[in-house]
Amino acid sequence: MENNIDNKEIFFALYYNQEVLRIKGWGRLLLLDSYKFLPEEKTIQKSTLELTSLSDITDEDLLLLKCNRKVWEMYEDFPDEWLSALAFDILRSKGYALPFMGIDVESLVSWNWVKLKTIKTNL
Repeated sequence: MENNIDNKEIFFALYYNQEVLRIKGWGRLLLLDSYKFLPEEKTIQKSTLELTSLSDITDEDLLLLKCNRKVWEMYEDFPDEWLSALAFDILRSKGYALPFMGIDVESLVSWNWVKLKTIKTNL
């Protein structure tokens, strides 16, 4: 798969109706509720989705997947090899960064399609 505008738009559509859209120069995340924010190539080129890393999955979300933390930690590095399509949809609907069409999350980050959220802990 190529790093191009058409593929980026398809990837963005997977996170429809979530407050994950960041447009360079805008101060806050926007709801990805239509392509009104992506009317031209220049806008999507400077846009990213701010998503959560799978390493920061919550216990509540693991319950939705019917999975416990111990099993998750054994397999989290290659979710596309063991998670079902339904599990992918659940995780995507919760704003997690997932591989796309054979492209790993690290590549999506390097292409500036994704920015991983920094999770603040109270330590």
